[in-house]
Amino acid sequence: MRSCNPWFYHIGHTLGSTEEYQNAIVLHHQIFEARPNAASLHNIALSYRYTENVPAARAYYQLYIDFVEASGITGRQERVAIAREYIEEQSNKGSSSEASVSSSSNYGQLMSGNLSDEHLGKLNFVTKDDSDALSAAYARGTQHIKAKKYSDATQEYINTYNQKAIPVLIAHLGQVYHKMGRIQEAIRHQKVFLAISKFLYAKNDAYDVELWKTYVENTQSLITIWQKELTENASDSDGNASGSSPAQATVKG
Repeated sequence: MRSCNPWFYHIGHTLGSTEEYQNAIVLHHQIFEARPNAASLHNIALSYRYTENVPAARAYYQLYIDFVEASGITGRQERVAIAREYIEEQSNKGSSSEASVSSSSNYGQLMSGNLSDEHLGKLNFVTKDDSDALSAAYARGTQHIKAKKYSDATQEYINTYNQKAIPVLIAHLGQVYHKMGRIQEAIRHQKVFLAISKFLYAKNDAYDVELWKTYVENTQSLITIWQKELTENASDSDGNASGSSPAQATVKG
């Protein structure tokens, strides 16, 4: 793992890449394990926040709040207030987001594996009628990604999939989740897209065989690369036989 300046986001966090944030998370876990301190928990929460890994950011913000209160540290009121505000804000967003991705929606059915005959009948790679909707969604999603508004990009693709079941949107979602550092979710979406791709090829003998092979090969390559990345990240960030994170292991003690 290459070296990383753990304070880079104080200079300008918008310049940080996902890899840099992941390296900062690993480094601050190591610092916290060696010497438990509030700053490391706060910096881990920030790194997760900047990669839009909301569940992890909320968890580490809460650990930060608990640590500050248990230690009786003074002068952290503003940071604690920001942490509380973020937790509350994301809890509210989570409620509305979960409502929009219901189990009966196209996306909800797809990711749960509970597909209706109507949904299966809608599936196609990209029809002429769907190409405009796909292009528009991709353009909006790309704008969100460039602005590092990854949650907005995922919502864009999910909303469009709910309106028009265009499977390539699932592949785009996988790419966004990877940028967010949510590698398991990224792999899951690519596997779902691969399954849909094979289903559609079997359903439609007239489909372009070479294009279908390209889709399958690209998707399989990404899954292989990301699974390797997931394994490497796990071994780098945790050297802990119990499987718990260094922060969790230390806090419990």
